[in-house]
Amino acid sequence: MSKAFRNTLLAISLTYIVLGLIQILWPVGSRMVICYIMGAALTLFGIYHIVRYFSADTSYMFPGMGLALGVACTVTGILMIICAKAIVAIFGVVLGIAVISDSILRMQLSFNMMRFGIGRYILVMVFAFIMLAAGIVMLFNPIKSAAAATTVMGVCMMVDGIMNIISVIFAKKLLEE
Repeated sequence: MSKAFRNTLLAISLTYIVLGLIQILWPVGSRMVICYIMGAALTLFGIYHIVRYFSADTSYMFPGMGLALGVACTVTGILMIICAKAIVAIFGVVLGIAVISDSILRMQLSFNMMRFGIGRYILVMVFAFIMLAAGIVMLFNPIKSAAAATTVMGVCMMVDGIMNIISVIFAKKLLEE
């Protein structure tokens, strides 16, 4: 795991923890704010990749797909800002899908840790299954109260962020061995 990838994952994890805490503390008002923040972040990320694509920088990571990635992220970010109310309506489903996807990746990490003889793989596996169950609940059985659903999503985001940090620590220890 490269240092840049590890730092990116840690930044994303800390963002998850902060956004989760915001959702827990301000469940009703936070959904629109988070949608705007995510929209702005995606737009900036997209613009960055468009500019990098047209720059003379040959170390660019996505030389063949940079323009498409940049345009897709920029358009998605702008739509998130313009259509924030509609997106907030499906926020739980989208987050449920994201949590399920991340928990599946976390399960793969735990299986890899098990294959390499790292004894703490069971902790990652247990939390991955807990997050999978939480993601399935968010996806198929949304909680009726919007405030309660947002609070649950906040808890899930915080747990997911913490699990990402733990995974990075375990992966770093594995690479050092």
